[in-house]
Amino acid sequence: YNHNPLRLTYNYIGARYDEPLQEDGDIHQARLTWIREYSTQLTSKLGLGPSYEKTEGRDANWGGNGIAELKYMGQRNSLTALIDKRYDVDNFSGTSRRGFVDTWNALLSYTHQPLQDLSLNAYLSYLYEDRENSIVGISRAIDAGADQEITDREFNDLETYHRDRYQAGIGLNYNFFQDYSALISYRFTRQESDIVFDNYDESRLLLTLSWRRDLLRW
Repeated sequence: YNHNPLRLTYNYIGARYDEPLQEDGDIHQARLTWIREYSTQLTSKLGLGPSYEKTEGRDANWGGNGIAELKYMGQRNSLTALIDKRYDVDNFSGTSRRGFVDTWNALLSYTHQPLQDLSLNAYLSYLYEDRENSIVGISRAIDAGADQEITDREFNDLETYHRDRYQAGIGLNYNFFQDYSALISYRFTRQESDIVFDNYDESRLLLTLSWRRDLLRW
């Protein structure tokens, strides 16, 4: 049992803002991915390609993107280990943070299904981000004082900052009455940032009740 497909993908992200102080920009990413199927249970994925990011008023950035993944799918257990590198844009996070993000994401996830309708999931993740945000540059320029002259180049340099996010989570899902499911989950998040007010620890307990039914079949 041996399959080795190759996939070529291209991803484009364009951001256009109404706010004059928020720079527009574009991201182009291509990736060649090799998938290795060792058996019906074990699969690996390796991908690599170039990335190009250009923000209005700033120098263009050339970099790389890639993925390394190992996945095991057993009868009642699954295990996934993943490292992913890419450029992304943050626009809908519910905060004032907007702009392009250079990310590394590492994930270790485990799922166990002791019963047909009961499953347990646990994961650990680490997110490394280099971010660009004009709002941060503005606030830092204000903090520097009105009497201190800041050049355009220095202002642009102030816009870049870094943060790390660590997460651990566990959840228990139960399916009942065919179309219903209940999930109880706990997640702990720790974020460390170059910006003091961007640091936090968060614990979140969530209870979810879901209903799903296929209304139409094609």
